[in-house]
Amino acid sequence: MSKPQSSRIDFPQAIVDVLAALKEVPSISIAGLAKRTGIDRRTVAKAIDLIMSVQDSLATTKIDRRKEGKMWVISMTHRTVEFFQGAIGKMKRRGVKK
Repeated sequence: MSKPQSSRIDFPQAIVDVLAALKEVPSISIAGLAKRTGIDRRTVAKAIDLIMSVQDSLATTKIDRRKEGKMWVISMTHRTVEFFQGAIGKMKRRGVKK
């Protein structure tokens, strides 16, 4: 299911296409992704770099969005707090079962 080589593609769409291709084939080379998506190899490499940097930063943080009045408020929280709260909850539940 390779797409024909296009002249230009905007970067956000390139990221979406690369992620979609990775869902179909989880292990593939940059050149293989370029061929599969029809996107230039250099653009695919840049998209992968950006995806990996976002993945690294979101491993420890979480982005939340909530509406306040007519505005959207974006906040980042550390996942470690949620992790420990979840672990404490599990420990308490296990303790109740005994």
